[in-house]
Amino acid sequence: MTPSEAEPATPKRPREGGKPLAKAAAALAAFVLVAGSLQLTRSGYSVDEEFTVFAVRGIVARGIPLLPSGLLYDRGIAYSYASAAASVLTGSELPAFRAISLLCGVLAIWLVSRLIAKLSTETTGIIAASLVAISIPFWATATSGRFYAPFLAAYVATLFWIRSRLLVVLLLASVCRLTHELAFTLALVPLAAWLVDREHRHAWIKAAFAIVAGLVAGQALLFAFHFFAPSSGETMVRRFFVWQVLNLFEQPGDHQRAGAGRR
Repeated sequence: MTPSEAEPATPKRPREGGKPLAKAAAALAAFVLVAGSLQLTRSGYSVDEEFTVFAVRGIVARGIPLLPSGLLYDRGIAYSYASAAASVLTGSELPAFRAISLLCGVLAIWLVSRLIAKLSTETTGIIAASLVAISIPFWATATSGRFYAPFLAAYVATLFWIRSRLLVVLLLASVCRLTHELAFTLALVPLAAWLVDREHRHAWIKAAFAIVAGLVAGQALLFAFHFFAPSSGETMVRRFFVWQVLNLFEQPGDHQRAGAGRR
């Protein structure tokens, strides 16, 4: 039997979904953008937005995010500088800060859909992105002037490119550290993958080096901020955790007990 007479090879199965699912992801991102836009100009502060406002005012006035107390606001410092740029360009404060969070939230939705599709199927990616989009914590972060939505976008982007573009991963890991202190959890991802994915252990070692290098670079930059702008040995992260300990263990004074008794 000649090759031409042989049974034809089974055609490759086309990738699931294709353009319809890509359009679904785009429609979901557009919905988040439009719905979130309605919340950008609401009045008043959401939780902790006043920290962003004062940090940005410090950047505009003195080039560094100093609070009125003189404390260097080192949490989400990359977001503070992005917000300062948005404030200067637009002439507004909270709406501009919230717009950055919303755009990062939209990006995070798209990245979640692509990341899960890469690991599983296109349909699963859309389902995962939809579950994120309908969650209350997501909306709280995507429409407030805080650094959580940018951190989410940078974190998921790092995971998306973790084995393909090491220089991008290094830069994103650095951005993650300059956005939130929990960026250090990124280092656990290649470690866990190295333990279970024996076939690609060499690639995971490279990814681990890229992530750790990015985290160290981000932390070094934070140390540089403290070196050039000392704040009486206090940092925002340290004071935050000290406050939590005091709230847990400090007993109220006699005047507070007396006031409670009168009530």
